[in-house]
Amino acid sequence: MMSQTVQDAINDQIRKEFASAYVYLAMCAYLEREGFPGFAQWMRMQAKEEEAHAMRLFDHMHDRGAKVVLQTIDQPPLDWDSPLDVFESALEHERKVTASINEWKRRRVPATSSTS
Repeated sequence: MMSQTVQDAINDQIRKEFASAYVYLAMCAYLEREGFPGFAQWMRMQAKEEEAHAMRLFDHMHDRGAKVVLQTIDQPPLDWDSPLDVFESALEHERKVTASINEWKRRRVPATSSTS
């Protein structure tokens, strides 16, 4: 059985992946509104990628009989100063997501719990 610590970490990562999708969709909406359809399409693709990451983790949990706990996602920003500001924000966001994943590796929590 998957340990509770690992379940909690994966559930938190599912939240982060869906939150990332929301951020990229918000960026897409801003770019569309401001007349940058090519940039908007690229952000839409990023949102789909983040959703796919979340769903892989979701399926991983279900395949192992673990409990998925969907958590609240904060509303992303609605406006930026410019397309450059959008992409700078996206870069900073990706750095935070990467740091979160690197934290998983640093923890090295056992994946299973013993049932005696």
